[in-house]
Amino acid sequence: MATAKKPKKPTPKKPAPKKPAPEAPVLDREATAKLKRAWKAVESKLRPLVATNARVFDERYELAAEVLDHEPPLYLAAGLRSFAAFCSEVLKEDERVVRRNVRVARYAKPSHVTRYGVHKLDAAIDWIESKSKKIERGTKDADFDALRIPVEVDGAKRSLPLDELTVKQIAATVAAKAKTDRGQPAKDPLVSRIEKALAKSPLDGVSVSKSQGRLSFKGVPQEWTAEFVKRVGEAFRGHEAERAAERDE
Repeated sequence: MATAKKPKKPTPKKPAPKKPAPEAPVLDREATAKLKRAWKAVESKLRPLVATNARVFDERYELAAEVLDHEPPLYLAAGLRSFAAFCSEVLKEDERVVRRNVRVARYAKPSHVTRYGVHKLDAAIDWIESKSKKIERGTKDADFDALRIPVEVDGAKRSLPLDELTVKQIAATVAAKAKTDRGQPAKDPLVSRIEKALAKSPLDGVSVSKSQGRLSFKGVPQEWTAEFVKRVGEAFRGHEAERAAERDE
Protein backbone atom coordinates (compact mmCIF):
# COMPACT_ATOMS: atom_id res chain seq x y z
CA MET A 1 0.00 0.00 0.00
CA ALA A 2 1.46 3.34 -1.11
CA THR A 3 2.31 5.85 1.59
CA ALA A 4 0.50 9.18 1.18
CA LYS A 5 2.86 12.03 0.51
CA LYS A 6 2.88 14.84 3.01
CA PRO A 7 1.86 18.19 1.49
CA LYS A 8 4.74 20.55 1.06
CA LYS A 9 4.78 23.55 3.33
CA PRO A 10 4.43 26.80 1.40
CA THR A 11 7.64 28.73 1.14
CA PRO A 12 7.29 31.86 3.29
CA LYS A 13 7.48 35.05 1.31
CA LYS A 14 10.42 37.28 2.01
CA PRO A 15 9.42 40.69 3.33
CA ALA A 16 9.85 43.47 0.80
CA PRO A 17 13.06 45.41 1.42
CA LYS A 18 12.51 48.70 3.18
CA LYS A 19 13.14 51.85 1.21
CA PRO A 20 16.28 53.57 2.45
CA ALA A 21 15.61 56.76 4.36
CA PRO A 22 16.62 59.91 2.47
CA GLU A 23 20.02 61.22 3.45
CA ALA A 24 20.01 64.46 5.38
CA PRO A 25 22.19 67.25 3.93
CA VAL A 26 25.49 67.85 5.67
CA LEU A 27 25.38 71.25 7.38
CA ASP A 28 28.10 73.21 9.10
CA ARG A 29 27.74 74.31 12.74
CA GLU A 30 26.34 77.75 11.92
CA ALA A 31 23.77 76.37 9.43
CA THR A 32 22.71 73.68 11.91
CA ALA A 33 22.20 76.24 14.68
CA LYS A 34 20.19 78.47 12.31
CA LEU A 35 18.03 75.51 11.24
CA LYS A 36 17.33 74.56 14.87
CA ARG A 37 16.32 78.11 15.77
CA ALA A 38 13.91 78.24 12.83
CA TRP A 39 12.44 74.86 13.79
CA LYS A 40 11.97 75.91 17.44
CA ALA A 41 10.07 79.02 16.32
CA VAL A 42 7.64 76.91 14.27
CA GLU A 43 7.46 74.08 16.81
CA SER A 44 6.46 76.44 19.64
CA LYS A 45 3.33 77.39 17.67
CA LEU A 46 2.58 74.00 16.12
CA ARG A 47 2.91 71.65 19.12
CA PRO A 48 0.13 73.34 21.17
CA LEU A 49 -2.25 73.05 18.20
CA VAL A 50 -1.57 69.31 17.92
CA ALA A 51 -1.63 68.71 21.69
CA THR A 52 -5.12 70.23 22.01
CA ASN A 53 -6.24 68.67 18.71
CA ALA A 54 -6.98 72.19 17.54
CA ARG A 55 -8.27 72.38 13.98
CA VAL A 56 -7.25 75.95 13.31
CA PHE A 57 -6.89 75.01 9.67
CA ASP A 58 -5.14 78.07 8.31
CA GLU A 59 -2.55 78.37 11.07
CA ARG A 60 -1.90 74.64 11.35
CA TYR A 61 -1.20 74.00 7.67
CA GLU A 62 0.61 77.23 6.93
CA LEU A 63 3.04 76.21 9.67
CA ALA A 64 3.31 72.78 8.02
CA ALA A 65 4.03 74.54 4.71
CA GLU A 66 6.79 76.55 6.41
CA VAL A 67 8.37 73.30 7.64
CA LEU A 68 8.18 71.77 4.14
CA ASP A 69 9.30 74.81 2.14
CA HIS A 70 12.31 75.77 4.23
CA GLU A 71 15.67 74.95 2.66
CA PRO A 72 16.80 72.61 4.09
CA PRO A 73 13.43 71.35 5.48
CA LEU A 74 12.86 72.28 9.13
CA TYR A 75 11.89 68.74 10.15
CA LEU A 76 15.58 67.81 9.92
CA ALA A 77 16.21 69.92 13.03
CA ALA A 78 13.71 67.72 14.88
CA GLY A 79 15.73 64.60 14.04
CA LEU A 80 13.22 63.47 11.37
CA ARG A 81 14.40 62.16 8.01
CA SER A 82 11.33 62.91 5.85
CA PHE A 83 8.19 65.01 5.58
CA ALA A 84 6.18 61.79 5.98
CA ALA A 85 7.83 61.22 9.37
CA PHE A 86 7.05 64.82 10.37
CA CYS A 87 3.38 64.35 9.44
CA SER A 88 3.14 61.09 11.36
CA GLU A 89 5.15 61.98 14.47
CA VAL A 90 4.36 65.68 14.92
CA LEU A 91 1.01 66.30 13.22
CA LYS A 92 -0.31 62.75 13.82
CA GLU A 93 -1.73 62.76 10.29
CA ASP A 94 -1.18 61.00 6.96
CA GLU A 95 1.28 62.72 4.62
CA ARG A 96 -1.18 62.83 1.69
CA VAL A 97 -3.81 64.53 3.82
CA VAL A 98 -1.28 67.08 5.05
CA ARG A 99 0.00 67.86 1.54
CA ARG A 100 -3.58 68.40 0.32
CA ASN A 101 -4.40 70.63 3.29
CA VAL A 102 -1.16 72.60 2.89
CA ARG A 103 -2.07 73.20 -0.75
CA VAL A 104 -5.51 74.52 0.20
CA ALA A 105 -4.16 76.67 3.06
CA ARG A 106 -1.71 78.33 0.67
CA TYR A 107 -4.45 79.65 -1.59
CA ALA A 108 -7.73 79.75 0.35
CA LYS A 109 -8.77 82.08 3.13
CA PRO A 110 -10.21 80.67 6.38
CA SER A 111 -13.66 81.83 5.26
CA HIS A 112 -13.30 79.77 2.07
CA VAL A 113 -12.41 76.63 4.04
CA THR A 114 -15.43 77.11 6.30
CA ARG A 115 -17.81 77.76 3.41
CA TYR A 116 -16.72 75.17 0.83
CA GLY A 117 -14.68 72.55 2.65
CA VAL A 118 -11.18 71.25 1.90
CA HIS A 119 -12.14 68.63 -0.71
CA LYS A 120 -14.11 71.05 -2.89
CA LEU A 121 -11.38 73.71 -2.69
CA ASP A 122 -8.75 71.14 -3.64
CA ALA A 123 -10.81 70.20 -6.70
CA ALA A 124 -11.32 73.89 -7.55
CA ILE A 125 -7.55 74.46 -7.43
CA ASP A 126 -7.14 71.55 -9.88
CA TRP A 127 -9.53 73.35 -12.24
CA ILE A 128 -7.73 76.70 -11.97
CA GLU A 129 -4.34 75.05 -12.52
CA SER A 130 -5.69 73.07 -15.51
CA LYS A 131 -6.12 76.42 -17.27
CA SER A 132 -2.44 77.23 -16.62
CA LYS A 133 -3.33 80.01 -14.22
CA LYS A 134 -0.81 80.95 -11.58
CA ILE A 135 -2.65 81.03 -8.27
CA GLU A 136 -1.54 83.44 -5.59
CA ARG A 137 -3.32 84.06 -2.32
CA GLY A 138 -5.14 87.36 -2.17
CA THR A 139 -5.42 87.72 -5.98
CA LYS A 140 -8.52 87.37 -8.15
CA ASP A 141 -7.32 83.90 -9.26
CA ALA A 142 -7.86 82.71 -5.68
CA ASP A 143 -11.28 84.36 -5.36
CA PHE A 144 -13.21 81.16 -4.82
CA ASP A 145 -16.43 83.11 -4.13
CA ALA A 146 -16.37 84.54 -7.66
CA LEU A 147 -15.15 81.36 -9.35
CA ARG A 148 -17.43 79.77 -11.96
CA ILE A 149 -16.77 76.30 -13.39
CA PRO A 150 -18.45 74.99 -16.56
CA VAL A 151 -20.30 71.70 -16.05
CA GLU A 152 -22.89 69.76 -18.00
CA VAL A 153 -26.39 69.84 -16.47
CA ASP A 154 -29.24 68.02 -18.25
CA GLY A 155 -27.28 68.01 -21.48
CA ALA A 156 -26.49 71.73 -21.37
CA LYS A 157 -23.28 73.53 -20.40
CA ARG A 158 -23.62 75.84 -17.41
CA SER A 159 -21.05 77.84 -15.44
CA LEU A 160 -21.88 77.40 -11.78
CA PRO A 161 -20.41 78.75 -8.50
CA LEU A 162 -18.79 76.40 -6.01
CA ASP A 163 -21.87 76.48 -3.77
CA GLU A 164 -23.85 74.70 -6.50
CA LEU A 165 -21.18 72.16 -7.48
CA THR A 166 -20.09 68.81 -6.09
CA VAL A 167 -16.49 67.60 -5.93
CA LYS A 168 -17.43 64.89 -8.45
CA GLN A 169 -18.70 67.46 -10.97
CA ILE A 170 -15.54 69.56 -10.68
CA ALA A 171 -13.32 66.49 -11.05
CA ALA A 172 -15.26 65.42 -14.16
CA THR A 173 -14.76 68.87 -15.71
CA VAL A 174 -11.01 68.76 -14.96
CA ALA A 175 -10.75 65.25 -16.44
CA ALA A 176 -12.68 66.30 -19.58
CA LYS A 177 -10.38 69.28 -20.12
CA ALA A 178 -7.30 67.08 -19.68
CA LYS A 179 -8.68 64.68 -22.28
CA THR A 180 -9.20 67.56 -24.74
CA ASP A 181 -5.73 68.93 -24.05
CA ARG A 182 -4.06 65.60 -24.81
CA GLY A 183 -4.20 66.44 -28.50
CA GLN A 184 -1.55 69.08 -27.81
CA PRO A 185 2.07 68.18 -27.02
CA ALA A 186 2.30 67.84 -23.25
CA LYS A 187 4.95 69.83 -21.39
CA ASP A 188 7.12 67.84 -19.02
CA PRO A 189 5.45 68.05 -15.56
CA LEU A 190 8.74 68.80 -13.78
CA VAL A 191 9.50 71.66 -16.20
CA SER A 192 5.98 73.04 -15.65
CA ARG A 193 6.39 72.84 -11.88
CA ILE A 194 9.76 74.62 -11.96
CA GLU A 195 8.40 77.36 -14.26
CA LYS A 196 5.53 77.91 -11.84
CA ALA A 197 7.96 78.07 -8.89
CA LEU A 198 10.01 80.76 -10.66
CA ALA A 199 7.00 82.83 -11.76
CA LYS A 200 6.09 86.28 -10.44
CA SER A 201 9.66 87.13 -9.47
CA PRO A 202 12.83 88.35 -11.22
CA LEU A 203 13.30 84.65 -12.10
CA ASP A 204 10.17 84.66 -14.28
CA GLY A 205 12.20 85.02 -17.47
CA VAL A 206 14.52 82.06 -16.79
CA SER A 207 14.37 79.50 -19.61
CA VAL A 208 13.77 75.91 -18.41
CA SER A 209 14.15 72.85 -20.64
CA LYS A 210 14.62 69.11 -20.27
CA SER A 211 16.25 66.65 -22.64
CA GLN A 212 17.34 63.05 -22.06
CA GLY A 213 16.87 63.36 -18.32
CA ARG A 214 18.91 66.56 -18.04
CA LEU A 215 17.53 69.94 -16.99
CA SER A 216 18.91 73.12 -18.53
CA PHE A 217 18.44 76.70 -17.37
CA LYS A 218 19.27 79.97 -19.08
CA GLY A 219 19.12 83.55 -17.91
CA VAL A 220 19.42 83.23 -14.12
CA PRO A 221 20.22 86.66 -12.58
CA GLN A 222 23.44 86.32 -10.60
CA GLU A 223 22.07 88.09 -7.51
CA TRP A 224 19.10 85.68 -7.47
CA THR A 225 21.16 82.48 -7.63
CA ALA A 226 20.47 81.40 -4.03
CA GLU A 227 16.71 81.99 -4.42
CA PHE A 228 16.81 80.17 -7.78
CA VAL A 229 18.43 77.09 -6.20
CA LYS A 230 15.89 77.16 -3.36
CA ARG A 231 12.85 77.36 -5.64
CA VAL A 232 14.08 74.68 -8.03
CA GLY A 233 14.82 72.39 -5.06
CA GLU A 234 11.31 72.88 -3.66
CA ALA A 235 9.76 72.21 -7.07
CA PHE A 236 11.81 69.04 -7.53
CA ARG A 237 10.90 67.67 -4.09
CA GLY A 238 7.22 68.36 -4.72
CA HIS A 239 7.43 66.60 -8.10
CA GLU A 240 9.14 63.56 -6.59
CA ALA A 241 6.60 63.39 -3.74
CA GLU A 242 3.72 63.34 -6.26
CA ARG A 243 5.40 60.58 -8.26
CA ALA A 244 5.94 58.53 -5.08
CA ALA A 245 2.28 58.99 -4.11
CA GLU A 246 1.15 57.85 -7.57
CA ARG A 247 3.34 54.72 -7.35
CA ASP A 248 1.86 53.86 -3.94
CA GLU A 249 -1.75 54.08 -5.18
